[in-house]
Amino acid sequence: MGLTGGCWAAVGLLLAAALPLRAQNIRYDTQKTVAVPDYSTIRIGQFYSTIAFHAAVSYRYTRSSGEGSDYLIDGERGRIREDGSDFPLVMALDFRNYVPLSKHSDVDISVRVAYRYFPMETQENEWTVTVPDESITANFSTSYQLSRNLQGILYDKIEYRTDYVDTRGFEDDAGGQQYSRLQNRVGTTLTWLLTPVSDLIFDLYRRDVIVTDNQEEFGNQERVEYHEGVTYQRRFFETIRAGVRAGATQRDFSDKDRADTTQYDYDIFVGGSEGGGIPITEATTLSLSIGTSVGKADSTDTTESEERTTINGSATLRTQ
Repeated sequence: MGLTGGCWAAVGLLLAAALPLRAQNIRYDTQKTVAVPDYSTIRIGQFYSTIAFHAAVSYRYTRSSGEGSDYLIDGERGRIREDGSDFPLVMALDFRNYVPLSKHSDVDISVRVAYRYFPMETQENEWTVTVPDESITANFSTSYQLSRNLQGILYDKIEYRTDYVDTRGFEDDAGGQQYSRLQNRVGTTLTWLLTPVSDLIFDLYRRDVIVTDNQEEFGNQERVEYHEGVTYQRRFFETIRAGVRAGATQRDFSDKDRADTTQYDYDIFVGGSEGGGIPITEATTLSLSIGTSVGKADSTDTTESEERTTINGSATLRTQ
């Protein structure tokens, strides 16, 4: 016998209540008007909740050269255990819990339970329980229009957040070391409407990262980042969106013993017209992507030059 959506949401509430939720995310956004979430299947006063299941099967190829690094990169600290091919399998349950505070602010107290399986053993398999980052975020933005077909957003996103990171660099809310920092990202996104069904998007920003405590362990994460990106996308059949993306990110670290890095990303994607997945049914969507990422670290007196190339593709099926 299957459970109804409302029953699933109730199960999610019970599990969320049983987990040690020591974190919550308070968000403020001048561009966002808080409304009743479309995803909610249960409401208790101002508390909205639902449960969603995610399954993803991907192909990943990794090749690294150079000395390697023990720094945090994309949430990981330490080298991937083995280079080569793998087929990561990820299954997750999301318990989304949401409390509106005002017209432009809300609180996220969600929980994700996931299992990550690497059949070729390039990384260790693991269970993860993720709660929202201990963070306060504020997004101040304004829109502008240069012509009828050229419009953009100028923004300043400020975030103070805390993660708990284990010796491998993975998030570990139970036993990881506290990694707190202040991040400020200033930039602009410019959209050029080429035709009624296609557009070109330019993205430029600068991000400053300042570590606020545990300098001995994480002081080498302080940096300034510059990013330049361009995306071409086209809409097909009203509900399908496809396109290509390319971007470059330069990271200049304050630690003089650490090499500055440059990373190039290229990918092709297919998804839903509204930025999500392709609708298969009212409750199920599918997203596809394939891409490559090439990173290079500049040489210093104490660090050998390092390169890292990753090729990946994924198909993500989401049902609720």
